[in-house]
Amino acid sequence: MKSRKTKTATGKMWANDVSNAEVVKYVKALFKAARTKANKKTRSNELPRTVEVTTEYLNALRRAVGQLIDPETAEVNWWHVEMLDPYDDYAELPPHSQCTGRAYFARAPGTDAWIESDDLPEATHKRLCEIHSSRPGQTAAK
Repeated sequence: MKSRKTKTATGKMWANDVSNAEVVKYVKALFKAARTKANKKTRSNELPRTVEVTTEYLNALRRAVGQLIDPETAEVNWWHVEMLDPYDDYAELPPHSQCTGRAYFARAPGTDAWIESDDLPEATHKRLCEIHSSRPGQTAAK
């Protein structure tokens, strides 16, 4: 399923000086740092090049990036994911917690950071549901 585009993106997505591309670049660097394993061959006087980032911190970053997404220009797509872990943050969920389902994601045009609909502000989520609804008059299901 291809994502749908509604309008062309503006240079700045928020009223402050931070561009969407800068935020996405920062979040990508954090994701990469969070997934990097420590090098076991480091010398005692060298610090490992791994940054430990908590899941709570990543979730806060995702919510912050979600606030920058303009629903009028956002690209929307869906994937089947683990419902308790849509970003695959945990190595493996216990069998009793595994549940696959459809999750909707949105991103600003030209970026690689897909944000799950639960991490979007409620107004953005509702507007995206209105724009991309297959049935006219359907409301957001949040």
